[in-house]
Amino acid sequence: MELTKMGVGFSSTSTTVEDMQLIVDYAAWLYRKRQEDIGLSRNLRFRINNRVIQKAGASTDAEP
Repeated sequence: MELTKMGVGFSSTSTTVEDMQLIVDYAAWLYRKRQEDIGLSRNLRFRINNRVIQKAGASTDAEP
């Protein structure tokens, strides 16, 4: 999946509502992009970046 390539990690056991909404919004953008040449919206880009940062913070918290 493209979001995984961007560094957004999803856990199959603890998928949240926010994770699912991000996936749905990204899929909707991909579908719209087929017909129009539209860029990734600031809102979606912001949410993807926040998810990447959140994942990086969680991995450093786990290390002693």
